[in-house]
Amino acid sequence: MLALTVGIGKAVQIGEAAVVKVEDKQGRAVKLVFATDIYPIRILDDGVIPPRFTRGITGRPRPY
Repeated sequence: MLALTVGIGKAVQIGEAAVVKVEDKQGRAVKLVFATDIYPIRILDDGVIPPRFTRGITGRPRPY
Protein backbone atom coordinates (compact mmCIF):
# COMPACT_ATOMS: atom_id res chain seq x y z
CA MET A 1 0.00 0.00 0.00
CA LEU A 2 1.21 3.51 -0.76
CA ALA A 3 0.26 6.66 1.15
CA LEU A 4 0.86 10.07 -0.44
CA THR A 5 0.33 13.64 0.67
CA VAL A 6 -1.08 15.50 -2.32
CA GLY A 7 -1.85 19.21 -2.45
CA ILE A 8 -4.90 20.88 -3.95
CA GLY A 9 -4.61 21.03 -7.74
CA LYS A 10 -2.17 18.09 -7.85
CA ALA A 11 -2.93 14.70 -9.37
CA VAL A 12 -1.78 11.10 -9.03
CA GLN A 13 -1.56 8.78 -12.03
CA ILE A 14 -2.25 5.09 -11.35
CA GLY A 15 -0.41 3.19 -14.07
CA GLU A 16 -2.22 3.59 -17.36
CA ALA A 17 -5.60 3.02 -15.67
CA ALA A 18 -6.53 6.27 -13.96
CA VAL A 19 -5.63 9.76 -12.76
CA VAL A 20 -7.02 11.10 -9.48
CA LYS A 21 -6.91 14.88 -8.91
CA VAL A 22 -7.41 16.74 -5.63
CA GLU A 23 -9.85 19.45 -6.73
CA ASP A 24 -10.71 21.11 -3.40
CA LYS A 25 -10.67 20.66 0.37
CA GLN A 26 -13.09 22.07 2.92
CA GLY A 27 -12.58 21.05 6.54
CA ARG A 28 -12.31 17.26 6.63
CA ALA A 29 -13.83 16.74 3.16
CA VAL A 30 -11.83 16.46 -0.06
CA LYS A 31 -13.22 16.79 -3.58
CA LEU A 32 -11.56 14.24 -5.87
CA VAL A 33 -11.81 14.06 -9.66
CA PHE A 34 -11.33 10.63 -11.29
CA ALA A 35 -10.28 10.32 -14.93
CA THR A 36 -10.66 6.66 -15.88
CA ASP A 37 -12.52 4.15 -17.99
CA ILE A 38 -12.80 1.85 -14.97
CA TYR A 39 -16.24 1.70 -13.39
CA PRO A 40 -18.13 1.64 -11.13
CA ILE A 41 -16.39 4.01 -8.72
CA ARG A 42 -17.88 3.69 -5.24
CA ILE A 43 -17.45 5.44 -1.90
CA LEU A 44 -16.61 2.99 0.90
CA ASP A 45 -18.36 4.60 3.87
CA ASP A 46 -16.53 2.46 6.45
CA GLY A 47 -13.14 3.40 4.95
CA VAL A 48 -11.92 -0.21 5.08
CA ILE A 49 -9.76 -1.20 2.10
CA PRO A 50 -10.85 -4.65 0.82
CA PRO A 51 -8.13 -7.32 1.26
CA ARG A 52 -7.86 -7.93 -2.50
CA PHE A 53 -6.32 -4.43 -2.82
CA THR A 54 -3.67 -4.91 -0.13
CA ARG A 55 -0.36 -6.75 -0.13
CA GLY A 56 1.45 -8.54 2.65
CA ILE A 57 5.04 -8.05 3.79
CA THR A 58 6.22 -10.31 0.96
CA GLY A 59 4.71 -8.00 -1.66
CA ARG A 60 2.28 -10.68 -2.74
CA PRO A 61 -1.48 -10.14 -2.57
CA ARG A 62 -3.02 -11.20 0.74
CA PRO A 63 -5.33 -14.21 0.62
CA TYR A 64 -9.00 -13.33 1.08
